[in-house]
Amino acid sequence: MEQLCGIEFSASTVSNFARELDEILETWRKRKLEKEYPYLIIDAQFEDIREGGIVRSKAVMIVLGIDNKGYRDIISVEIGDSESGDIALNKEYFC
Repeated sequence: MEQLCGIEFSASTVSNFARELDEILETWRKRKLEKEYPYLIIDAQFEDIREGGIVRSKAVMIVLGIDNKGYRDIISVEIGDSESGDIALNKEYFC
């Protein structure tokens, strides 16, 4: 955070920011989609993620939807063990 913002934050402040962001992301993940997406692009990139005090490489899987007018929207972002892992998508998106 210091390199990014030029301000030093305590570990508890960073944890509070992360907790708030997790809540915002969870609400975003559960949203109802307003458009139809006849085309999907699913891809992943690997990032180092801390779990239980251990840093591991995990796949950050992104689902991009393309609507009938060609506009792209990020539909889902999930973390998995590998790029070929299951993506926990809300089935309402595709039904």
